[in-house]
Amino acid sequence: TFFISKSAGADGITVLNMALPVYGLIFAIGSFSSKILSVLLLRLYTSYMSDEMFSTTSLVQMLVNLLEPLASLSMSEAIVRYGLEKTVRKDSLFSSAVMVSGAGIIISLCLFPFIAMYGDFKPYISYMMILLFTSSFRWIMQQHAKVKVFSKVFALDGIMSVCTLTLFNLIFIVGFRLEITGYLLFTKLIMKQNLSLFTDIRPFAFIQAR
Repeated sequence: TFFISKSAGADGITVLNMALPVYGLIFAIGSFSSKILSVLLLRLYTSYMSDEMFSTTSLVQMLVNLLEPLASLSMSEAIVRYGLEKTVRKDSLFSSAVMVSGAGIIISLCLFPFIAMYGDFKPYISYMMILLFTSSFRWIMQQHAKVKVFSKVFALDGIMSVCTLTLFNLIFIVGFRLEITGYLLFTKLIMKQNLSLFTDIRPFAFIQAR
């Protein structure tokens, strides 16, 4: 909306007032659809996993969420902060964020041998590494989509997240009874890859410095 108001000149405020509710609704769909479904799926998780299993998945997920800002050096926030400036090239900013975040994640992998010393986490260290990698880059892609006003892409990602989360929960947790493995690897990992399918970024093109 910032860029819409700038390009519209004197009528920018009017355009902004008209566009703001639409963009707000689109971004709300993209942001909250998967979160709402996660709450609704809580009954399914508690039905097909024991209290101990569900507690373990929650601990693993919380630890990954805790490590993510440290490992990625909060590059997703940097994209929003500097991407809204008109003089900054958004593609170059995205490339830099990916490279810096990738380096931070590689360095943070040194922490996992120490995390493995805690018994509950040891069987799931490989899953945690994958989740840390995918979730960090998903956040970067989401913020990049916001900054470039790819509102339809952002909303479609949220809808696809809901569809894939529901589908793979039914397949791997209810159908195959994979329990913790199904929850961590298949449902979380596949859901986190939705956005990369719909961005206009060609594979590996984003790592080229511009």
